[in-house]
Amino acid sequence: MKIAVASSDGKNVDLHFSACDHFLIFEIQSDKVKFLELREKPNITIKEHSDRWKSVCDLLGDCDMILCAEIGPDPRSNIEDRGVTVLESSGLIEGALKNFL
Repeated sequence: MKIAVASSDGKNVDLHFSACDHFLIFEIQSDKVKFLELREKPNITIKEHSDRWKSVCDLLGDCDMILCAEIGPDPRSNIEDRGVTVLESSGLIEGALKNFL
């Protein structure tokens, strides 16, 4: 299972989905949590409001879940329509990810 996490400091789930400049990508492997990579939010020209989050949905399309502090209804719907689970959470990343072991 691949999980994208919105974090400002690499330790806490603490950013709104739309405000996040990058996402930390983790993989849950049987009884381990493995950090895979940091993915930068694409720098695009925004023509419509929805452009802000559609490119991020594409960036995280191979993830099974996104953990963020908050997310609006439109990006949540778009992500969930792609089969990705969205979970609003706060606190330590380590503790949140251990729930999936």
